[in-house]
Amino acid sequence: MPANAHRHSPRSPRWARLLRFALERWLQRGLGHRLAIWAGMIVVLSLVGGLTAWAATSEFPHAGSAIWWAFLRLSDPGYLGDDQGAILRTLSTGLTVAGYVLFLGGLVAVMTQWLVGTMRLLESGLTPISMQGHVVILGWTNRTPEIIARLVRSGERLEHFLERYDVRRLAIVVLAEEVDAELRLELSQYLGRDYRARQIFLRSGNALEPEDLARLDITRAAAVIVPAADAALGGPGMSDTRVVKALLTLRRVLAGVARPPRVVAEVLDFERVPIVEATLSRPIEVVSSDDALGRLISQSVRHERLSRVLEMLVARSGAQSVFVRDCPELAGTHPVAWNLGALPNAVALGAVRSAGNRRVAYLNPGPEFRLEATDSVVFLAPDYAACYPAPDARIPDLPPPSNARGSRIARREHKVLVLGFGSKLGALLIEFGECVGERFHVTIVSRASIETRDVWLDAFALPAERILLEHVIGDTTRPKVLRSLELERFDRIVFLPSMSAPTNEAADARTLMGYVVMRSILRELAAPPPVTLELIDPESERLVEGEDVMVLVSPHVSSHLLAQVTLRPELNSLYALLLSAEGSEVDVRTPADFEHPTTYDELVRRALDQGEIVLGLLDSDREREPLRPIDRAAPLELAPTDRLIVLTRDA
Repeated sequence: MPANAHRHSPRSPRWARLLRFALERWLQRGLGHRLAIWAGMIVVLSLVGGLTAWAATSEFPHAGSAIWWAFLRLSDPGYLGDDQGAILRTLSTGLTVAGYVLFLGGLVAVMTQWLVGTMRLLESGLTPISMQGHVVILGWTNRTPEIIARLVRSGERLEHFLERYDVRRLAIVVLAEEVDAELRLELSQYLGRDYRARQIFLRSGNALEPEDLARLDITRAAAVIVPAADAALGGPGMSDTRVVKALLTLRRVLAGVARPPRVVAEVLDFERVPIVEATLSRPIEVVSSDDALGRLISQSVRHERLSRVLEMLVARSGAQSVFVRDCPELAGTHPVAWNLGALPNAVALGAVRSAGNRRVAYLNPGPEFRLEATDSVVFLAPDYAACYPAPDARIPDLPPPSNARGSRIARREHKVLVLGFGSKLGALLIEFGECVGERFHVTIVSRASIETRDVWLDAFALPAERILLEHVIGDTTRPKVLRSLELERFDRIVFLPSMSAPTNEAADARTLMGYVVMRSILRELAAPPPVTLELIDPESERLVEGEDVMVLVSPHVSSHLLAQVTLRPELNSLYALLLSAEGSEVDVRTPADFEHPTTYDELVRRALDQGEIVLGLLDSDREREPLRPIDRAAPLELAPTDRLIVLTRDA
């Protein structure tokens, strides 16, 4: 039995237990009650010591002076040498020692405990927010730091967002389960020079509690972001459930608000997008990260260099970015016709039009399309200022294409090896099924049983004429299993993280282990197939730097989408259409396809005659941007080996 067990033993006297219980309740009431206990002990010791000295000696004229003498000995040990006589010196010594304990020990302990508690309370972020036009992020996941980084680094797009809500600077409020100094340090290290303590506020709370949401002044916020998580919250099912519950709580808090904030939510399972959209009675932008990743992986299978271009456009900043700008005064014109000399430093891609509560993107629309006053024009440009025709430009009508050719992806038969049975697999296979005229032979290797896979895949209704599935049961980290697959027969190898892993780090650890084993086998082959890795922990990307492998970090992609859609909601439908195999499609061309033009204007006209928009040059140098702008002022000198990136016609 422990030495202090008797202190909590029920065998102690009842009066002692009652006294301890009363003392415990009194101390838990706060600083004032603790100071009252301390002051009471000072008074008692002063009374006992003073009355004893008054009764035992003749040094004091009355009891009051003796009590004051005792209090001075308690509070200041410097009086100890003034006393005469054995009795006074004994009492004085005892009172002085007790004074050390009460004044230097008890008072300091009480005040220190109060100060530490107060600092911890302030650091935890429980005080209510009072501001307007801020951005609220509900939940701390592996996306949250990157979302903040994307928001504060958005440049001109952020400036226009602030102007729209009439606020001077961006303020971001993050609601996390528990806020402490470690979390603040993690965020400051992630943002580096972009971290501003006056700009980013962390608050403790639960997104499912209306009281915690009310502390964020959420009814006056400009936007609310509800990010998902990967393996950290139990996989797609648990993550999407949390998002739906947070939106239901948000609906309750925002009920009756005249100007509610813009809501942007992320789900993992793309099939749940309609469910999440119906959660709020007001418009909401829903981003499916699994859908976006599945489309990027699909593009890497069909054409790796094109997938890098798409990744730059939708997932990271480059020399050129996608912008959306309102141009009501140019209603009635065709946006693609602006490319015929009206845009010195930008390319018009199409428009985004409101249709009820939804926004529909039209990329490279047909000649009959005309801008309406409420439409937003889509540009590919180096900055926002370039997204407008020159003042003296004449905008012609867009002639109908006379030599339209459509998409011409070189390979029509794709043999794909998928290692892992993750949540992105469904979106990837559906995207394969939408590639008309192409056929995919997909071999799936996982430890999951065939029955489990069949039950899960039957829900997608995949077209058998385009997708042929082959299942292999095996451990993707075992060399024997990988060697038996005859890797040289595949066109692309794709690693997908398993959603059954308990943490993001564990999921990536298994993916990286499989890749290391795979890499040692591929080195033995004369023509090894290219590899695509999906990682869900941003820190894991550094482990494969310099490797000849395409890496897609899902938090980076989803964070960029969430941040940009928050600043400009029109980008949501635009990104979805840009990544999809349906409608307009990013493709690659040779100079011979346009009869070797010698000027930029000639190139643009010949491309439009084929129903295509030239975006730029495909850069084969991995150290540079995959999409390189064309110098419009210099003579156009295209080598036969050069490749042009185009946007095909939206059917």
